[in-house]
Amino acid sequence: MRHKVVIVDDDAAIRSLFENAFSGICQLFAAAEGQAALELIKGEKPDLVFLDIDMPGVSGLEVLRLMKESGAVSIVWMLTGNEKLEIITEAISLGAAGYLTKPFEVARIRGILDSVSMPGTGKRSAKPWRVKRKN
Repeated sequence: MRHKVVIVDDDAAIRSLFENAFSGICQLFAAAEGQAALELIKGEKPDLVFLDIDMPGVSGLEVLRLMKESGAVSIVWMLTGNEKLEIITEAISLGAAGYLTKPFEVARIRGILDSVSMPGTGKRSAKPWRVKRKN
């Protein structure tokens, strides 16, 4: 079974880069803004999400926060055009596995996809998170 991957970025060129990089490798779903991303993630339950931090409307950090609150289980990598430490720290504290600074190489994003599952075992090599609800 192929991995489900969601790319969320308001930049069409970045979405196209992912579409070209992952063509035939995984099921790729794309969204240009946060609200559409939340609907995709809820419906598709992806293994991996690449999420732009800075988007108009619902930001990537807000999408990540809402994913965590809903109990979504995905490995999330943040995409950013800048490396502001406080934003990256917040993303990691919300459960992001890591971040990529734009521009990035196709080999890097393919490597992240490869790390999602160990070949032949069906086990994830990167741990997804699930929010613990308070009773």
